[in-house]
Amino acid sequence: MTKEDLRKQFENCVHPTKKIFLTFCLAFGISLSLLTRISRSSDLPKMGILIVISLIISIPFCSKHLRYLYNNLERTLYQLRSEQMAYFEKHAVTTTDVIDDFTMSYTQYDVKLSFSYRDQSQSFTVLRTLIPQPYANQRLVIVAHHLSLPSDRIGDYEERFDLSEFSQTYATFIKRRERNLALFINPYETNQSPYKIISELPATEKQTFELAIINQLDPATNESTTKTK
Repeated sequence: MTKEDLRKQFENCVHPTKKIFLTFCLAFGISLSLLTRISRSSDLPKMGILIVISLIISIPFCSKHLRYLYNNLERTLYQLRSEQMAYFEKHAVTTTDVIDDFTMSYTQYDVKLSFSYRDQSQSFTVLRTLIPQPYANQRLVIVAHHLSLPSDRIGDYEERFDLSEFSQTYATFIKRRERNLALFINPYETNQSPYKIISELPATEKQTFELAIINQLDPATNESTTKTK
């Protein structure tokens, strides 16, 4: 799927007049043909009924056609998101660091861990029941995984997946579709809108953090991690 193909799908959704216009023309053509025959038999009152019936037939077709266009576009956006994630996972280089300088703030149910990583303040929250307990000769640390694309891959990655131009060109349509989709998605689940891939720039770097227990006797070989976040 290229950007030009995606642009055509957006245009079909924003300006679906061609097929809709043809549908109405067909409906009126049928009505006109029937009208000609009816007028010869002086049965003119049936003319309005035939036109209304023709419109009733054409309107559901137009609605179905619009749903088809919207669904096709949104399936394409979901597919692009999957391709973007697969591309990043395939080419990203991972660097792992161990952080032992952090603070833990306890609440009734959670523990907030605050620390500095790559000159940036970071924090995440873990349920108290999920905090691993170190034993003798062990210590609790944060393991940071920094994933980044090599410089020679960034240009190709952004060329494929930077869709910010669409968020400006089709801003009104996207907002309307997101409002409609919000009526049907689960509010407790995130990132369900397929249009998020358009409004968000493709990240060339990602960071993940997890708590871990490290054996102090031999951290090079005797290291085990317990992921809690």
